[in-house]
Amino acid sequence: VVKYNKPGNFAFDKPSYLFKESVGMATIPLQRKDGSDGRVSVCYHTTELTAVSGQNYISSEGIIEFSHGETQKSILIEILDDKSTSLDCHFSITLTEPTNGATLATRHRTIVTVVDDDEFKALLSNV
Repeated sequence: VVKYNKPGNFAFDKPSYLFKESVGMATIPLQRKDGSDGRVSVCYHTTELTAVSGQNYISSEGIIEFSHGETQKSILIEILDDKSTSLDCHFSITLTEPTNGATLATRHRTIVTVVDDDEFKALLSNV
């Protein structure tokens, strides 16, 4: 049951996401749940874990705005392909500062894993 008279809360669909390093742009879904009343926004920022900004991905921060009735948006993060075999690496995305009565849900942080796919691509090129 959707409660339309509440501004809702912000959450990621999953606790983690997985992207090949050759993907170019990672699209991470963001949900507004338990209400969609009014204009609200939420800030986000990335944090290095084992992934290095500028080497594995481009760090990002910003504000996502939801109009009245909107319940889904996406955060786009550029993933960099280092073109060499390396270990998988991770960074996080955290939601902060919801506005106009909206709140953060329990899953307001997610981990993004960048998977190396260079060895697989090299194997295919030799076939």
